[in-house]
Amino acid sequence: MIDRPGMPQVTVVEVVAGIIVEEGRALMTQRMASDRFPDLWEFPGGKVDPGENHAEALVRELREELAIQTRVGALYDTVRYDALGGVRLDIYFYFAERLQGEPCEVEVQAWTWSGPSSLRRLDIIPSNRSVVARLVADLEAAPGKTPRSEE
Repeated sequence: MIDRPGMPQVTVVEVVAGIIVEEGRALMTQRMASDRFPDLWEFPGGKVDPGENHAEALVRELREELAIQTRVGALYDTVRYDALGGVRLDIYFYFAERLQGEPCEVEVQAWTWSGPSSLRRLDIIPSNRSVVARLVADLEAAPGKTPRSEE
């Protein structure tokens, strides 16, 4: 919780998201109809639980949501997103490599592999839009190559 004198208190929630790119296409997931922002598309991931580091949280989330085993790579981008009710999401977007398993709709409505043109057509959740735009530009700048962070 961030306490600023004279300002409403803000609860900060750390979220991790995985950018898995294979053959020039990114793995995207569709939110459940019962979720906030129903039916919109996003990079898979979720909240960091107490005691977890980002890599542990992302591996867990990808296993829970899609039943895939992954290895977390470099940080690609971060977004601060002001949600309703005095909540701010600090979202950390990491590259991830799929090690085992085919994606399954465990805790998502659907999933798809999307190249640049199809990423432009997906209805993306607001907190992911700038990262999707950056990824599209990176994928188009180097066709057939997996983008990397600027570290």
